Amino acid sequence: MDRLLRGMRRSVAAMAADGLDLVVDDVFWGDELADYRAQLAPFDFHAVSLVAPLAVLEERERARGDRDLGLARWQVGRVAAGPAFDLTIDTSRATPDEAAALIKEVFGL
Repeated sequence: MDRLLRGMRRSVAAMAADGLDLVVDDVFWGDELADYRAQLAPFDFHAVSLVAPLAVLEERERARGDRDLGLARWQVGRVAAGPAFDLTIDTSRATPDEAAALIKEVFGL
């Protein structure tokens, strides 16, 4: 799995090198953010953490209907909490449009 995800990060870097503007959704378990920063150093890269309280995540999980119930609870204690993100947004307090506007504002996009 580590090799697969490392390959995905290198694929993202290759697409950026080809001139694509990208938004990538990933879950960090360890030092993945450091690898993204290294791979994307030549580019304008911003790491945004999207968070929400567990109760909200579990409600979203139930509403989606395509997830194994309990995945949110399992992930919440395992996802890396310490990486130095450039911005953290609580998606229980911001709509998708508000979050996008905040990202644009903070990074001058």
